[in-house]
Amino acid sequence: MDISQGPGSVLRHPGYLNFAASRVFSSLSFQSIGIAMGWMIYDQTHSAFALGLVGLCQFLPMAVLTFVVGHVADRFDRRRIGLVCQLIEAVTALVLAVATWQQWLTPAGILAAVTVLGAVVAFERPTMAALLPNIVPASMLQKAVATSTSMMQTAMIVGPLARRPALWPPPRRAFCYLRAALCRRKLQRHLDPHAMEPCQA
Repeated sequence: MDISQGPGSVLRHPGYLNFAASRVFSSLSFQSIGIAMGWMIYDQTHSAFALGLVGLCQFLPMAVLTFVVGHVADRFDRRRIGLVCQLIEAVTALVLAVATWQQWLTPAGILAAVTVLGAVVAFERPTMAALLPNIVPASMLQKAVATSTSMMQTAMIVGPLARRPALWPPPRRAFCYLRAALCRRKLQRHLDPHAMEPCQA
């Protein structure tokens, strides 16, 4: 049976499954870390201002880098950009896990970590989204975009629910980023290498 036919056919596409899993794992970790770091900085400082800075440090890099991301995605290999972004996120999450375990994570360290994650996500999300037309056939693209958007929205809702260490320990968040990077790596065989070549000046 043609994979582009029938209900649920997008989820039977191996390349799309890796793509969706990579984005969902990454989004789950990002959302849960943001909420967890907010709780932690408030617990340390009892300051609503410091808590607000966590959200600002996540959002500001995304807003500022919006003007740069498109140029970078056009000039460099999007496959590598996505993979490097998720590896940086995994390392940052792992550092946060160790710092939390050893109890030497300071408010300044929290703000630095969420700033790094915000900057990396600014590159990761649009770059990953731009890969989708090179993964599924044109006949499946509309359904693939809709399904991917639904999964991302679900991850954004579920992620904050996993903020408690008892429910989702910090090392598991780092593992989630690594799992996202692994799924991203598996996409290589499903992408058109010629379509991914950077633009020439």
